[in-house]
Amino acid sequence: MELKKALRKEVLTKRTHLSEYEWKSKSESIANELLKLDIVNQAKNIASFVDFRNEVSTDAINRWILSSGKSLFLPLIDMKSRTMTFYKIMDLNELVRSNYGIMEPNPSIHEIIDPHRIELFITPGIAFDPNGYRLGYGGGFYDHLFAGLGIEIPKIGLAFDLQCVTDLPLEPFDMRITHLVTEYGVKKF
Repeated sequence: MELKKALRKEVLTKRTHLSEYEWKSKSESIANELLKLDIVNQAKNIASFVDFRNEVSTDAINRWILSSGKSLFLPLIDMKSRTMTFYKIMDLNELVRSNYGIMEPNPSIHEIIDPHRIELFITPGIAFDPNGYRLGYGGGFYDHLFAGLGIEIPKIGLAFDLQCVTDLPLEPFDMRITHLVTEYGVKKF
């Protein structure tokens, strides 16, 4: 647990030190690489996320999903019940700011959906290893979700190259992603 905590701090510090120019240009490169993928272009129901605290920007990605006539699903995390649910989003301007400062769906106007309807997941993470494992923020929400889905569902991590590490401390419940997109291209696992 301490190893994960130290690694989170180290990688988050590096990510925080990206200049605004680096963050924008690297995010744009990552979005371009992601949107070239056949699996992304062929999927109709795509789960994504809204970036937070210097994560790879997902704004252009989420707008592309909506403008392409695809269905966009975004997560809502309830820390009290320790659950993550997905809602169908039609307009990014309808998102609300959570107590943690994250823009998220509004359950009073957005439709909750069964995650099994989702064909492809775009996922955040703090660090990623060469075998497709990711280190998240510590809640286990994505690992729990992915454990309940079929292994054939594409799970694509977005990260700056500085978030790639040689080794992650793994737990038995850690789930692999299928692709990682950085500013240098796509890795498939």
